Amino acid sequence: MKRVIITLVVLLSGVVIFVALVSIEARETREAKAKGLSKFSPSPKQRIAWEKVASPIYEINFNKQDSNNSIVYAKELGQRAKENRLELVPDSSLRGMQDFEAAVIPSSGLRFELDAPVFSRVYLYLDLVSYKASGDKKNRDGVYPKAKAYWLEISVNSHKLKLLYQSPVHQIKSPLVIPIDLEYIPRGKLKVLLQPSLEAGAIFAIWDVFVSRHSKN
Repeated sequence: MKRVIITLVVLLSGVVIFVALVSIEARETREAKAKGLSKFSPSPKQRIAWEKVASPIYEINFNKQDSNNSIVYAKELGQRAKENRLELVPDSSLRGMQDFEAAVIPSSGLRFELDAPVFSRVYLYLDLVSYKASGDKKNRDGVYPKAKAYWLEISVNSHKLKLLYQSPVHQIKSPLVIPIDLEYIPRGKLKVLLQPSLEAGAIFAIWDVFVSRHSKN
């Protein structure tokens, strides 16, 4: 009889714990919805996996110490800009990563990984090399000449989030900030792919990148 009672107590304890966990997860989901966050709620196992990341990577500064990518310097980029009657926009000073060195984005694409700093919406900051006009691009007739546009597609965990266009008369604005909802990063990892159009090899480059919980840094 004692064994039966003990078994029932153990079973009831397990049920109480399970109900409590379900209640906590449901409450967290409701709170997330109220704050305008993603409907996705990480399970306890996923939270533990995220917390076990030994050395989380929240930022990457592409420079000459990076042996995996082709590096280009501000001086060279500035010279190219002048040849096309453009002015190079300086490397951003955000996060103290300003070093005027950038990684070329090849036609095969540039891939890298970052860790999400929180279990909610995060913001991906891409400090892409950009330019601004240094003179009037219009011809004598007062119209802009035809210029080929190149595109750059930005994906995170295989989800296409942004498509940028760049041409001599249309420049991208940088740093670019992309909000990413939790549902797109269920494992706490941001696998980023910057894929240019095939004919745009070496047209695009990036100074550095980081992920933040804040929309403004």
